[in-house]
Amino acid sequence: MISGALVADAIIGNLQEKVMKKYGGSSNEMVFYSYSIGSVYILVITILTGEFFEAFEFFLNNPWKTYGYGLIFGFLGYLGVNVVITLIKVLLKNKSRWDAELKRVAAKVVPLSKTTVFAKDDLFMV
Repeated sequence: MISGALVADAIIGNLQEKVMKKYGGSSNEMVFYSYSIGSVYILVITILTGEFFEAFEFFLNNPWKTYGYGLIFGFLGYLGVNVVITLIKVLLKNKSRWDAELKRVAAKVVPLSKTTVFAKDDLFMV
């Protein structure tokens, strides 16, 4: 199950990047639609397996715990996704500066030998 989740995560990352480049959507739109579609899939699967009704009954019996934990989990997940998206935007905006700094640090730390190759734009270790 974990392997399947990792494969799906790799696929959706590439798919999201293609869609964003093709249609020019924002990162927030991508997260919104990805989560919405994923929620529908999970809802259908849990209804078909019968887990939805058990969970619904559990939520009815423990409303403060379940809704409280769900609210906290959702809020923190939202914050986490936005932090990652912001980091990606900041790092991509300053990519040339980060690359230059990486090359400068690598040149000091790793002596230039057969193991270090500076390509046109990036640092490659052979």
